[in-house]
Amino acid sequence: MATLTFRFNNIVDLINKLKPVNILVYIDMKLNNVVIHYSPKDEQNKEFLNSVKEYMPTLIQPNIVKHHHPRCDETEISHTQILKRSQIKRKILNGEVIFNELIRMCSVGFWAKNNKNENLNYIVTAGHCCVDRSQYFHHLPWNYRRIYGSTRVGEMIESSNNVKYDFCLVNVTEDVNLPTVIRNTDSEYYDELFIEGGKNITSYGSHLCKSGQITHVTCGYVKGLNAFSLLPAGQMITDLIVASKEFFETVCQGDSGGPAFSYLQDLSTVSLNAMTIRVWNDLSIFLPLHVILSKGEVELVRSR
Repeated sequence: MATLTFRFNNIVDLINKLKPVNILVYIDMKLNNVVIHYSPKDEQNKEFLNSVKEYMPTLIQPNIVKHHHPRCDETEISHTQILKRSQIKRKILNGEVIFNELIRMCSVGFWAKNNKNENLNYIVTAGHCCVDRSQYFHHLPWNYRRIYGSTRVGEMIESSNNVKYDFCLVNVTEDVNLPTVIRNTDSEYYDELFIEGGKNITSYGSHLCKSGQITHVTCGYVKGLNAFSLLPAGQMITDLIVASKEFFETVCQGDSGGPAFSYLQDLSTVSLNAMTIRVWNDLSIFLPLHVILSKGEVELVRSR
């Protein structure tokens, strides 16, 4: 492990020097090597890819997803009039739809409270849903494709965390029932999953599930910890979790912001571990819960 960590750290130094884009890097214990996912279309990465060979990483081009998730082809929400205020007090579940006035659609992550003021309540979602401008957010249950029945929940908090760590806090200002459970209504017996608390993922191969408004609840296994991703614009996000169900598509665009969790002894209770922020072919990328709680200065609200 010491050798892999040495190579990993040297690759990080090389990345800081050569500034490649659109890559994903982590230590894969199954392959016993540092893995770099990249796209051959990114011409500006040539120098980096040539230089990094010194550290003998496993270079992987985009995988072919053999088992495409059918819900990934669903159409966007229809552009119909948004209700200005909630007409009924709606129950919000983690994993359901949250979208802004630009119809940028993500998933509800979880309910958190401000560390210093318990009267400030937030819905946590992905930061890239909050980067355009200060704006109001609205909620829809699963399978609603028209925004006419949406409920306003509040306004995003402008913060450097939105870009730096890719998470966003939506300040809840409307009269709604906030989420302490994860939606799982595809299940006959466990349609609501109760969050008993949160914990860090520390083991490779751990079973990890997520709920999102497109693919609903899907599961895979942890392939990488402390991973980092460089986005097409060059932004680097660190300390990530990489999970996968080999060649199966488990996350689609629109699932970003949804909660990632592990089941406890009772299949109706879970521990919150992270939040979905990105998909890379058959890989799912998650931001750990402890990063959100620490950098956002918030605490998780539990079901029990």
